[in-house]
Amino acid sequence: MNNNEKSNNKVAHKYKFTRAFTIIMAILIAIVIIPINMIVSKLDIKFDMTPNRIYSANLSKTTLALLDSLNETINIYFAYDLDDLVDGDDYNTLILKNAIEKYGEHPNINLITGYPDDMPEVYSQFSDLTINTGDIIVQGSNTYKQISSTSMFVSETTESTNTTSYYFVGENYITGAIQYVKDGFDPSICFLRGHGEISTSEKFNTLTNMLESYNYQVKDLNLSTSDIPEDCKIIIVASPTSDFSTEETSKINDYLANGGNIVFMLSPNDDTSEVYNNINSITGTYGIYMDYDIVKETDEDMYYADDPYTIGCYLNTVDWNSEAEQFVEEGYYAVMPPSRSFYAQSDSDSVTAQPLIYTTNTAVGEPYGIDDYDTITNESLILAAYAEDTSRNNSKMLVFGNSEFITDEIFEQEYTVTAVSTLLSGLAWMYDSSVDMGIAERSYQYDYMVIDSQSKGYGVLAIMLSIPVIIIVVGVVIWIRRKNA
Repeated sequence: MNNNEKSNNKVAHKYKFTRAFTIIMAILIAIVIIPINMIVSKLDIKFDMTPNRIYSANLSKTTLALLDSLNETINIYFAYDLDDLVDGDDYNTLILKNAIEKYGEHPNINLITGYPDDMPEVYSQFSDLTINTGDIIVQGSNTYKQISSTSMFVSETTESTNTTSYYFVGENYITGAIQYVKDGFDPSICFLRGHGEISTSEKFNTLTNMLESYNYQVKDLNLSTSDIPEDCKIIIVASPTSDFSTEETSKINDYLANGGNIVFMLSPNDDTSEVYNNINSITGTYGIYMDYDIVKETDEDMYYADDPYTIGCYLNTVDWNSEAEQFVEEGYYAVMPPSRSFYAQSDSDSVTAQPLIYTTNTAVGEPYGIDDYDTITNESLILAAYAEDTSRNNSKMLVFGNSEFITDEIFEQEYTVTAVSTLLSGLAWMYDSSVDMGIAERSYQYDYMVIDSQSKGYGVLAIMLSIPVIIIVVGVVIWIRRKNA
């Protein structure tokens, strides 16, 4: 046998060995993989490959420590059927389902799931609540707390990529509610009495019901006969017709110095003998001062129902009032009934004071309540403002030019919904009855690239298409060369 024949036989033998080895390995892989796949499928075993294990992660250490410390069983009612939270492409649904199930697995938690319409005998005990599909109610031995389904996720849109990311914050709310019912603490909002204020039972029934649904107790408070209770987180002063006494002013200042919060709704008062020196001294320390006027709009397009004193106003967007930003984007005005105006002026580094609701430049402040008060013209007038003082333990203040926008009668007409939303957001900013447990949110993470021009897009597409073609061509060339070797 010559050298060429020996070489050809060697190559042929090597080729046959390589082909046989490849076939044997493929058969072995199939023998191993197929049974494993069948077993995993039969046992419904799933692997969470997401970067932060959003579908299988256990509850946080904060939550587990709280659950372990419970001395009673806590009921969690989820107004949804877990069987309807099926696996699919709705990643947010899977995150929520995993979290609810993890709570239910703990021995100190009794999980009840199902639609309220299908379980009226279960949900009838919460007759004071309006329960929507997907809401959660956490119930202890003495109290309970409702969590809206809309609170489970927050969204964030990135303008540069036009993508929206969703973050699961439900664990923070649910665990916070468990902490709340465990402690049995009910914060109070106190409506001040004794100065001609509007009473809660007189015109604020709707507002009272809303505040109670947010787990506040609503109380009346008369500072001439009582001190401010420790559980009072916010004081509301609704349309006083007379000023505070020196003693009452001192009590309020002490309360604010310790981080207390206060809301003034100072409706126009045509009593020319009444000057609010003490009230103005309190608001003034937060950089806000009242005008003795009633605001009139001279632009007919900004009237409401042909009333130049019920006017459309602009909203100022602030960090704690996300709904205001939405209203602004959708072109809504804040409609305010007859109001007085304010001006903001502070030289203190610890005080931040900003407008919340303000008029157009065509509105005027007509003198109202004090003789020889100048008409205010040619400027935008502030009808609501907020302030915060870091030197007083972050004490917060809200002022509105009237309280009528929140009364039962006007509530039913719904044209003040924007102003009402601003007030409610402000109360939550002052003191949120939800307990913040500091639990980090979880999100479904995407990898993406930014292509900012058509030419770059074509270039990326060409590269993505050419790589597999090149690999195939190279493989064919190698195969041909080996075959002919």
